Amino acid sequence: MLKKFRQLMNKDEKGFTLVELLAVIVILGIIAAIAVPSIAGVIENSKKDAVVRSAEQALEAARLKALSEDDYDFTASFATLASDDYLENNTFTGGVKVETDTNGDEKYSVYVSGGNGYSLGSESAYKTKDQIIRDNVSKITTTD
Repeated sequence: MLKKFRQLMNKDEKGFTLVELLAVIVILGIIAAIAVPSIAGVIENSKKDAVVRSAEQALEAARLKALSEDDYDFTASFATLASDDYLENNTFTGGVKVETDTNGDEKYSVYVSGGNGYSLGSESAYKTKDQIIRDNVSKITTTD
């Protein structure tokens, strides 16, 4: 077997030509030019999604706190919700405001600022977390 391999290697062709190497480099360059911008977009979207998910978690924690303590008028920071065991510690800061309107419906507003360079804040109170997230996703801003 080793003899056959040596016979194959003893042919005149001992490597790639310059044209073949350049063709491979050009193809790799084209692939990189296409892939790098799309990967950068994925990274940015994942940072924005992290802010949105943090806002959703904070709203759920605030709802849980309101239900368990039967208090529908309070403002709590992420740190307070975490120390009261309603929210796990995370890298984001912010707060949630829960209030009751004249009809007795609870309303929520949230502000999230993250170490990833993005923030999300609802300027007015909404009835559901879906309203906050849906209405404010376009308002995610950079904090840099």
